[in-house]
Amino acid sequence: MKRLTLVMLVLLLAAMMTAGRCGDDDDDEPIVAGDDDDAGACDNNTAPTLTAAIWYASNETLTAPPTFAEYTGVQVFLTYEDAECNLGGGRVRFVVDDETPQENIIPTDIPCDGAADKQVLGFDLTAAGVGSHTLTLQLVDRCGEASDDLDLPFSLTAYEEPTDDDTVGDDDTIAEATTLVGEIGFYGESTDLAGRPVWILLFTEWLPGAAVPVAFVQQTVPEQGFPFDYEWDLDAAEVAPGDYFVFAFLDIADEDGVFNETIDAVHAPFQATTIIAGTATTQNLTLVEP
Repeated sequence: MKRLTLVMLVLLLAAMMTAGRCGDDDDDEPIVAGDDDDAGACDNNTAPTLTAAIWYASNETLTAPPTFAEYTGVQVFLTYEDAECNLGGGRVRFVVDDETPQENIIPTDIPCDGAADKQVLGFDLTAAGVGSHTLTLQLVDRCGEASDDLDLPFSLTAYEEPTDDDTVGDDDTIAEATTLVGEIGFYGESTDLAGRPVWILLFTEWLPGAAVPVAFVQQTVPEQGFPFDYEWDLDAAEVAPGDYFVFAFLDIADEDGVFNETIDAVHAPFQATTIIAGTATTQNLTLVEP
């Protein structure tokens, strides 16, 4: 197992470090407006275009405008185009109503364009306050050019406490397990995937670069295929509570090593998942073929 682990990590990290980018092959650093080493790199730059978004909850598409309960974790994925292909290193800005705006860094290996239904660029959102709201989005490339705002209406219903329906004693004093649970879905054209391994890894930073995962686990695609449920006991894996990036991939073929970025389907979010002690944290995984 140690040898397999070492091989997997070497291949995985090498692939992440050499993954294809839309820019020039020798463009190792983000272009920043005003950088002396890249003088003129942002001349004639145009703003990215943000055209649409799709809401997801529990790995299912929500009908727009969506309605969901307060404090429900949802995902928003974007449709965009970037003529100069310099969105990587920029920001996704988003704000609910008149609250404090938030920003997420866009990874440098982001494609030049993407469709929301392929889940290329997105973020997690949790909101509170029963009633109607507006989520306002904007993309900013690494030259500082911002897209037009995209306004997405949504509504929240009241949060309801889980019902304690046990009939014998009070299980509130029983220590609950720390787990990562959810559904693993697949988006691609490959078939006959039953029995193939799905690797799930936790990193403390994104992109992991030369870092090693905190923990990893293997799942097997069942006979019925995708989607299927998984549960990972993080207590047994000795994972401490905190923020982690959950990376996963489907090893589609045996003959190409453990991880091959050109054919293996990948779940690669750009926002951390918070692991809470004694809690089943839901993290749905969508494996997308290149």
